Order: sequence, then C-alpha cells, then structure tokens
Amino acid sequence: KHVASRIGVSEKNANLIAHDENTFNLVARLFSCYFSDVKKKTTVVTTDGEFQSFERLLISLEQKMGFRAVRVATDSHDDLTERIVSAIKKNKPDVVYVSTVFFQDGYVLQDVPSIIEQARKVGATVVLDAYHQFNNRRMSVDKLGKDIFVVGGGYKGGSAGEGAAWMKIPEHCTLEPVITGWFADFSALGE
Repeated sequence: KHVASRIGVSEKNANLIAHDENTFNLVARLFSCYFSDVKKKTTVVTTDGEFQSFERLLISLEQKMGFRAVRVATDSHDDLTERIVSAIKKNKPDVVYVSTVFFQDGYVLQDVPSIIEQARKVGATVVLDAYHQFNNRRMSVDKLGKDIFVVGGGYKGGSAGEGAAWMKIPEHCTLEPVITGWFADFSALGE
C-alpha cells in the first residue's frame, strides 16, 4: 500500500504490486513471458541509456534467445520522445522499455503518455523503469493507464535499503512467465 500511494496507484490496486530483492529479477521474469515462442523474434524498443543490469539482460536475450533490440540514442534529449515514438511506429515492437528518469544524468523523459499511446497502437507491452523517479518526482501511474508495467525500487530515492524492489502489474495482465521465482508451500511443513 505504501508503494502504491507513492506511485499514484489506487489502494484497491495495491495488490497489483509485486516485490522482489531487485528489479532485475522482476524484469527477467517479465521478459521470460516471451520465451514460449522461440521461433518468433521478440522485438524490444528501448534506449541506449538504460541501467546496466537491463542492458546486460537484453544483450543476453539477443544472443541466446533471438530477441531483437532497437536502442534509441539518448545523446540528445531535444527530440528523444519523438525518436522513441518513431522507433515504435517503424519497428512495431512486442515490448517498449524506457526509463522515466535516466540514471546517468537525471534527465526526465518528456511526454511519456505519447510513448504509451504509440505502443498501444502497435500492441506493445509498456514497461516504465521508474527506479530513479521513485520518491524523487511525483508519479501518477493510474493516470498513465492500468495496462502498463512500472518497475522501481527503494534503494535510492526511497531510502529503503537493498531488497526493496517492486513492479506494478497491469490490471488485466494475462502474461505467464517461464521464470516464476522462488516459491515454497508452507502448508506442507506442518506434516
């Protein structure tokens, strides 16, 4: 509920927030939803300014799973949003993954709604990496739409320490991850 209140998700949808020790685990699980059809090349539109753990995962998915990544250059912020929208139109990706605040220089991505709108037009899953926005800039995730993923954590802006990552899941998500994460059946422990 605390994370939901900090990112602009209604309390009734707080159950749509998953937690893990880091964002990498959450993002890897999400991307594993695209492993089932290895003959289809999953296309991802992103930027060349994403955090290193995501970039490393994406390179591995390109090399080992046949993913295709389109990286929009972040060297110029003047028309970055327009170039991301253009890359979405041109490449019709399965996933659009972009940071809302870039870790290298603190640049705030402008007009995120237009990126989401274009992604919806081509049927892409939207993932906003809000790690560097969380608790530093206001967020209104519900206003962006209930059909997007948002990932972040509390290590930096949240002052929550390590192991406080979260992902807001879309309200009617039907994706099924291949990598499901750690699980235990505690009901069997008493037997």
